[in-house]
Amino acid sequence: IIPSTLSSALSLEIKPIKQTIKLKHDYWEAYHHLGDALINLKRWDEAVGAYQQAIKLNSNFAWSYYNLGIALINLQLWEEATPFFRQAVVVDANFALAYVYLGDALFQQKKWQEANSSYQQAWQLQPNLPNLEFKLAQTFKNSSEADLLAALFHYQQLLKQPSVNSEIYLEIAKILVKQDELSQALFYVHLAQLLDTKNTSFLQQLKLRRAKLYELTQEFSAA
Repeated sequence: IIPSTLSSALSLEIKPIKQTIKLKHDYWEAYHHLGDALINLKRWDEAVGAYQQAIKLNSNFAWSYYNLGIALINLQLWEEATPFFRQAVVVDANFALAYVYLGDALFQQKKWQEANSSYQQAWQLQPNLPNLEFKLAQTFKNSSEADLLAALFHYQQLLKQPSVNSEIYLEIAKILVKQDELSQALFYVHLAQLLDTKNTSFLQQLKLRRAKLYELTQEFSAA
């Protein structure tokens, strides 16, 4: 929520921009700045219109496409946002953040492999962008051709960060379960539980599964 005083100040910022547009209808930068001001006020629909006009007047400014995409995803219009993020990286192939948000839009549409490709482009340009490793890991894990080793690699990279939340440990544990590495999975679930006691049920499930596996192994050895 924007405080009323700040909202008033931002609204005042819009007035001179609109006056400029009245004087000079083809001034694309004014429309772009109007979109920025409207985004700051969370007036997403109006921001979309402003950026569309800016693009109509100048189709070679990557930030107009990017910000238009941002406005659309704030309206939960993931599919509609996708082509604008795509165009942003066409105009500027080194626009790492546009690749990230293109990945986000594709991820919301469950287009895992396309999202993964976009995140990898961002990773090559700026590997230290916030949450990028996690997003890469998620797309590897969800892909129809699930590359669990690649997902595991990116989750483990996250363990090098100063602070790690329990979700990372649990995601690693889930991959290890799929690989039948139950003892290692239990270790990571224990770590998750140290951070969040809500993970008890998953821990119990793993312990039961390991116990059953042990019983089957013993029966097989006896036979």
